[in-house]
Order: sequence, then structure tokens, then C-alpha cells
Amino acid sequence: MDDLLIRRELIRFHSRQTSVEGIFREAYETLLEKGYVRETYLEALLVREAAHPTALALENINIAIPHADPAHVKKGGIMAVALEKPVTFRHMMDSSEVEVEYVFFLILTNGSSHLDALSRLMSIMQKKEAVERIRGCETEDELYEVLAELMGE
Repeated sequence: MDDLLIRRELIRFHSRQTSVEGIFREAYETLLEKGYVRETYLEALLVREAAHPTALALENINIAIPHADPAHVKKGGIMAVALEKPVTFRHMMDSSEVEVEYVFFLILTNGSSHLDALSRLMSIMQKKEAVERIRGCETEDELYEVLAELMGE
């Protein structure tokens, strides 16, 4: 189940990107450099996000959970990006605007991992105490430790 692991090398804290495309491009560059994705990943991610938005407005936090088809992935994991300022994404249910604070890229080598990863992240993000711990992080290392613990790793 490597697809469901938070990767320390894929934690980004206080990203200054101000658009969905900027966030995706920054993540893609890291993922490509570290050998997680193929060169086709960015385009696949953008196309999928346009057709099937990934933002969720939960009670305690707004997040986005983008992903692309496993054909564009070499090795799996989860990349977490904490944004310096919220960025407008589209809600996965009705395409309404959602100001997202955290983006969790599901880098999946297996299509069946998607629902498991999504349900685990949603379960965590619906707990007020978990969200407070995440928001309280001040470094990438701290964010990694908290997320890994919450994900049960």
C-alpha cells in the first residue's frame, strides 16, 4: 500500500502559489525530479481537475485532493502542500468555489487505491483535533510527523 504513504520528501510548507495551475506545476516539478511521475503527469492532472474538480469544504478545513490516472505515475505516495494563502479550487460535488488551504496529491500506481486514500484523508480532516494539529505545524518536518501519525504510518 505504498500509494497511501505520506512521503517526507513530498511535504511542502507555505507554498506561495496563487493558482491551481501554479500549485500543480510546482508539485509536478518536484514529483518529476524525484522520479514519482512521468512527463505526461502535469497535463493529465490539469485535464482531470478541469473535468472532475477535487476540492472539499469540510467543517473544519478546506482541502483539495487531486490525482491523475496511474498510467502517469511511476511510484506511489501522497504529497502534502500547505498553502501560504488559500487558493480557489472547484468543489468536487457542485463545482462551486472553495478557498483551499491544503492540497493532498494522491500519486497512485493502482486505481483501486483512490477510494481508500480519499476516505482516510477525509476521516482525518473531519476531526477538529486533527485539523488543529495540522494547522499548528510550523515546519515541513513537523507537518510530516503529524500527518504520518494521523495516517497511521
